[in-house]
Amino acid sequence: MSIKAGSLDDRRVLQPIGHIWTGSAQPWFRAPDDSVLSAGQPDDMSDYIERWRKVTADWFVEAG
Repeated sequence: MSIKAGSLDDRRVLQPIGHIWTGSAQPWFRAPDDSVLSAGQPDDMSDYIERWRKVTADWFVEAG
């Protein structure tokens, strides 16, 4: 799924969990240490999915 950040009411909640195509990134780009990185198109998105699950785990806690 792709969501345009400009379409959200509060963009502060969005934080990248990873970066794709870092092999062609500008020399000044510095990804956070905890980011999932791929030099090109990853064959498997499981690392990105796992990172997203860890980062967003508390978003989906049922109110009780």
